Amino acid sequence: MKARAFVWLVLILMAACSTVQNQAAESVPISDFPTAEKKTIQQTQAPVAQAEILDFNWVKSKYSNQITCIGLIKNTSEIPIYTEIILTGRDTSGNLTLRESGMPSISILPPGAVSPFQIYLYDLEECPNCELGISPQAADWGTPYQDFKILSDSASVQQYSGVVEIIGEIENTGKKTANYAAISAALFDENGKIVGVGVGFPDINPLPAGQKSTYLIMIAEMAGEQYTTYTIYPVVANLTE
Repeated sequence: MKARAFVWLVLILMAACSTVQNQAAESVPISDFPTAEKKTIQQTQAPVAQAEILDFNWVKSKYSNQITCIGLIKNTSEIPIYTEIILTGRDTSGNLTLRESGMPSISILPPGAVSPFQIYLYDLEECPNCELGISPQAADWGTPYQDFKILSDSASVQQYSGVVEIIGEIENTGKKTANYAAISAALFDENGKIVGVGVGFPDINPLPAGQKSTYLIMIAEMAGEQYTTYTIYPVVANLTE
């Protein structure tokens, strides 16, 4: 009799606990539970180094068996870059017979900057089936120094050599001392075709902040009799103090 009463007591207690648990669960609305905040993870891509060859031409020397490929290259990316310009040639069967390379006159090109380049070829009368390629890379060590102003410039052709000389004066308008500020120029014929390139540096080097200096750019004899106009490009220094 006592055993049966004990069993009934256990059953009654279990039923009571179940009722309390159900009531507790039902008493907590779903909206009261904490919810995780949804966040969108955005992946950022590093800027891509890009460049474009704007113009090029073949120029033959008057005094030697030399052909020079000259041209203009532009940094079309949003970051400073350095790049190699690669010239390749192939025979009629498609076999690689020539590989030469050159660098822009401005070794580190800021975004949007234009620079002349030249690639020298010796003992070559012509370059059929030749192609130009570029391999721009990001220059991760900072933006080149560009705080310069060209105060004056004038060009003349030397009577006997045919060399074009561009002389003038430059000012460092920034707050840093500039080492090897590259002053590059290109010559163009009456049709706007590039016929010569060259680079010079201030006669005062390093050039302190706020100081002025004369400069000289010499462009080889191969272009002297052809050019009608010239362009001096923004000055860039890759080293500062």
